[in-house]
Amino acid sequence: MAVGQFTEQEKIAAVHLYLSDHYSYADISRKLGVDKRVIRLWVARFRRHGKGALAPRKGCLAFDPAFKMEVLNYHWKHRASYFETAVEFNLAAPSTVQKWEDQALLHDLRTLFPVKKGRPSMKKKPPEDMSTKEMQKELEELRMENAYLKKLKALVQEKQSSQKKTGRGRSTN
Repeated sequence: MAVGQFTEQEKIAAVHLYLSDHYSYADISRKLGVDKRVIRLWVARFRRHGKGALAPRKGCLAFDPAFKMEVLNYHWKHRASYFETAVEFNLAAPSTVQKWEDQALLHDLRTLFPVKKGRPSMKKKPPEDMSTKEMQKELEELRMENAYLKKLKALVQEKQSSQKKTGRGRSTN
């Protein structure tokens, strides 16, 4: 059975089986027909966030760039594993953290920022048609964006330098 086909009650029942100390992750995974890592993630999310963490999610979630950076900052600062970081932020899969990290480290920062779909917005007013308040607001937004990108670049460089120092480069396989 696919992981997404389990109800909240079935996940909670699986967690309670494990917490009863009568069944191992492997026992429960064989019984349900899923990988034992899925059961381990359910148990960890349940312990950290309660039964609401196992509730089904509506559709595909789109995370904003600030949240992605918060997750990556936690991962790097605490030297947490992908699994630990996913549990801390109640993400559905540790691979999400790995994907975001790979995007950041490969300098493919565009993929961290969602692309707006649909009809393009109307052209901005030329500067001569903008009021002073509008220009100040735009300037503030541009400064915030610039500061954010500088911080992101610094974090990526810090991560790369720490990997070089420890000799823990990422494998290309």
